[in-house]
Amino acid sequence: MPDLMKRWLGYILFSLGAVVLFLYLLFPAKSVKDYIAYQMRRIDPQLTLTAKDPLLRLPPGIKLQDADIRIDKTPLIRLESFSLFPRILTLFTSQRTFRFRARAYQGETTGDLFLAKDGKWRIKGTGSGFQAELTPAVAWTSQGSLSGTVAGKYEFSVVQGTLSATISNGAFTLTEPLLEIKSIDFTQLTLDAEIEQSRMKIKKVQITGPEINGDLAGQVMLRRPLNDSILDISGLIKPHPLFLAELRKKLPPGFLSDQIVKKGIGHIL
Repeated sequence: MPDLMKRWLGYILFSLGAVVLFLYLLFPAKSVKDYIAYQMRRIDPQLTLTAKDPLLRLPPGIKLQDADIRIDKTPLIRLESFSLFPRILTLFTSQRTFRFRARAYQGETTGDLFLAKDGKWRIKGTGSGFQAELTPAVAWTSQGSLSGTVAGKYEFSVVQGTLSATISNGAFTLTEPLLEIKSIDFTQLTLDAEIEQSRMKIKKVQITGPEINGDLAGQVMLRRPLNDSILDISGLIKPHPLFLAELRKKLPPGFLSDQIVKKGIGHIL
């Protein structure tokens, strides 16, 4: 390679390195974090964000760590990390698109965030590996708590959303025992739900497990604060024969009718 070409290549590499260094040193981390918090308050004035100052990422983007999002001071979600990458060609259109990746509760989610110039937004993505018992959502209803490994897909916009999820190897622990049942273990629970304003419509819940099978539906009335939300769910729970045999030992004779044995237990939470 001629000396002149080597010299020019050195100048170019040095210049690129200097630009990257200056961008890193002069990156307005606090301003970026304040802008994200401002956009969240546009969605709901009671949404707050605390996090470490964002870092630059390659490909071009930013990364937040230890991001804590709350609504009405109630924990909504805590992210170990959240990376956001703009789709460059959309930055000059009426709807900007950002690719994101986040880690939380031992799981990971990826997807797209769409921001329109009129302030409307939409988010869609998939995730897996989340531990349900670690999430703040398990404290939003007083009837019980949920554990297990969560995977699924979601799409939310300003006033509505959809959620499809599968929870594997989990349990639902009841605050108040039902027929001497304190918890229900399951192999798999599948959920399809829609969200409109302050109501989550649970279209379908199917449970399969070593003790019971179940088909349920209902709703969650989302209240402010979220801890006051009310779960209203009904359907048919069919205990397996061995589980029924254990129940018979704990309950008064004749308490479990032949109807329950054959068709299952209809129940409302």
